[in-house]
Amino acid sequence: MTRKERISYSKEQVRDIIKRVWLYVLIVVGIGAAIHNWIPQSIVEKVVGSNNPFAVLLATAIGIPMYAYIFGTLPIAKAYGRVLSPEEIKKYL
Repeated sequence: MTRKERISYSKEQVRDIIKRVWLYVLIVVGIGAAIHNWIPQSIVEKVVGSNNPFAVLLATAIGIPMYAYIFGTLPIAKAYGRVLSPEEIKKYL
């Protein structure tokens, strides 16, 4: 392949990937925004706080979408930062 053909092929692949994942990106960013802005701190503390025996399982379930998109991780981790220590956040991420 020539350089021009490789560039053209690369552009096609990027477009294809964006078409396939854009909706998932919006969903994960929306989840992060919801946790950060609309869910009260007291609810997050009850769900993933140290007094809940299922906290690790719930935090794992909440954290699964974060692996799909790194920028979705940041707002969710920031929201967790209001109620969890940095060490606990690292465990869940």
